[in-house]
Amino acid sequence: MTDPTTLLNATCLCKSSTLSFSVRTSSLPLPTHFCHCSICRHTHGTLCSIHAPIPAPVVDLSTFTSYKSSNKVVRYFCSTCGAHFGDCAREEGGEEQWYISASMVDAPESTWDFRNHFHVGGTQDGGLATWVQEAGGKSMRCWRGKEDTGAWEPSGPSSASLGGQENTGQTRDKPGEEKDRLHAHCHCGGISFSISRPRSPAAFASLPRSLTPADKSKWYAVHDVCTSCRLATGCALVSWVFPEVSHVTLGDGSPYTPVFGTAKSYRSSSGVLRTFCGRCGATVAYACEDRPQMVDVAVGLLDGGEGGGVRLEDWLEWRTGMCAYEEDAVWEGVLAGLKGGLEKWGEGRGGYDAANCPPCFQTSSPTSSCLCNNGNVALFPESMFFRYPPRLRSTLYNYILVSWLNSAWHIAHGTWHMAHVDIATSHHAYTFRVEDPSIQTTLATTKSESRYSHKVVVADSHREITFEECAVIVVKKEPAGEVHGQRLNLRLCSEIYNYQRD
Repeated sequence: MTDPTTLLNATCLCKSSTLSFSVRTSSLPLPTHFCHCSICRHTHGTLCSIHAPIPAPVVDLSTFTSYKSSNKVVRYFCSTCGAHFGDCAREEGGEEQWYISASMVDAPESTWDFRNHFHVGGTQDGGLATWVQEAGGKSMRCWRGKEDTGAWEPSGPSSASLGGQENTGQTRDKPGEEKDRLHAHCHCGGISFSISRPRSPAAFASLPRSLTPADKSKWYAVHDVCTSCRLATGCALVSWVFPEVSHVTLGDGSPYTPVFGTAKSYRSSSGVLRTFCGRCGATVAYACEDRPQMVDVAVGLLDGGEGGGVRLEDWLEWRTGMCAYEEDAVWEGVLAGLKGGLEKWGEGRGGYDAANCPPCFQTSSPTSSCLCNNGNVALFPESMFFRYPPRLRSTLYNYILVSWLNSAWHIAHGTWHMAHVDIATSHHAYTFRVEDPSIQTTLATTKSESRYSHKVVVADSHREITFEECAVIVVKKEPAGEVHGQRLNLRLCSEIYNYQRD
């Protein structure tokens, strides 16, 4: 009796390249590892690769570019969009072993057995492995090199705990020194550029509030789990940093331009340009026409320098409250592990405790941190609100993710009266009402390939507004299901009042 097999398929974002392979059904789930080596980081542009060993696949290599990253390994990525599908390694004894980029495979999370973090020693600070210590409720082991090469341990007592302040060995250079630049490069060297520190708070004037750091000497960084980035890079966890373009200088000293060196470009949707190295496949950047002053740079390209860890904590302010596009995540167990690790790590880095209430609720007038303050009701920009640790948010407040907002949000001034709002997420649909039935306002959510847009339609004028930044309505917990504000009078349904996002 033959052992039944399972056919698995992988396709990239542009769908130009495909790959398929069969495994014995009894071998599932496949052992899967996160590789944090310098080669994977600089060929993918991500903080790690996520690979599983497979039998030789069925593949037409005419749509792929091959890159020999070492004497023993050849990597394959889509020639059109740059997505890494995997690699073929020559093992001891001369046998070939294929490894698939698990993130590219159209298969449920249960297909993969996430076991190990490999080559963590080269990160110097643990990299992404510090945050993803478990997946699907199972602990993952960290190794200095490959399996059985010795467990990786944090270098200092303070870094032994996720909540501790790790000593990455980085020191902030004096302004004006050449070392006060963050260097970035792909593995083959065809892509090379640098990012300078923010020269002043004015550097953030043109950036969305949601991507502006609290520490104006750093740039903001987030983890993205959207479908498009996963299928364009070959990794389910993509980390981006958001510098203002005038702070980016190419390797030859010229100002930043999207296509340079060995870069190839791919327009994944209208107004969106993705770039990757055409020689080694490293994801380089993501740019939108509607925000030309900012470029999303792949964190895996960044070089911490001697003694610097790959998380670059002296340069980057990491968002710890949430990941980008969580509703797209195909691996909910991995996402939960990442979010749990980020929460613990963030709480140990100057985060707010339960006694440190947001300033909005400590003053009778609006502050720069919030967009609306009515005593019991406050409207926060996402960039500020999600810096509070999730435990604090869930303890002190009920809140609802509302819409994408820009600075033109007028509800704080009472010039925009809401009467009825339907809030839809990927898992829930809620309604709350304001006691002003004269105007009926609805919030509709639509999804495009590149972003989510929320259109607000006011019935009496039929105005359509697309907001740019995420915001949160925060309601202080009260014994009754009603809260009253100067401009808002929200009557919350019980299911909303008890709903907590964490």
